[in-house]
This record gives sequence, C-alpha cells and structure tokens, in this order.
Amino acid sequence: MAGDESEGEYSFLFSEHLLEAKVISQEEANKALSLAMEKGIISKEEREDVLRLDLIVAGTLLSTKEPVLVAVEISYTIEEPDVQRAVKRAEILKKAVDRKVLSAVVGNRISKNAQKLLTKTECLSILASE
Repeated sequence: MAGDESEGEYSFLFSEHLLEAKVISQEEANKALSLAMEKGIISKEEREDVLRLDLIVAGTLLSTKEPVLVAVEISYTIEEPDVQRAVKRAEILKKAVDRKVLSAVVGNRISKNAQKLLTKTECLSILASE
C-alpha cells in the first residue's frame, strides 16, 4: 500500500466518485486491521491480504454523501485477477471496519475479460492516462 507521499498523486483519480478523497496510510490501515483481528472479526490471513492492497482511499460518495473507504488495486493493464482481488479485499475490509467499502481497479488499459467481470460486480474501474 502506498504511503502519505502518494496522497496527492492518487486522490485526484477518485474525484469523479468521491469528495475529499484521502489516501489512508499503511500505519492507519494496519492499526484498524490489527484491532479487528484481535477482536476475532477477521483472521490473520485476511488482515495480511488487505494489507496487500495498493491503496485504501477514504472519502464521501458524491452520489449519496455517505462516508466510504475504497479498496484499490493498481495495474498497468487491469486483468480479471485484479478485479477479483479488489472485490475480495473490499469485502474483508468492510467486515473489519463496519463501514461502507467499495472496490476499485486503476490502470492505463483494461482487458476484455476484466471488463466483462466488472459488469457483474460493483467494482469501480478508473482508467488513468499516461
């Protein structure tokens, strides 16, 4: 997961969906996930899986004004496994923080298979220009 130095670099990607997008630090994510693990809400393996996310972004949904977290996987070319990982890790994160969590994939291009999978999920896809 990215640190604070990347906050400005990635937050703008979510401006179409979120108000006040902010990248959550690795330290903050680790603290929340460790607490959930200690309470028996998630397993050690689930904690480690979520910590492998490329980013966790916090913000307010433009559409509903609801506070959310976004579990983000970043790849140059978005493939099916990227979408699957983002969705799975978002589900774990939701259990851990008891808050609305969305999944998202970010990349420069997207494969046809990943595009098909996205239509079956609620995973956001964000294409970033080079």
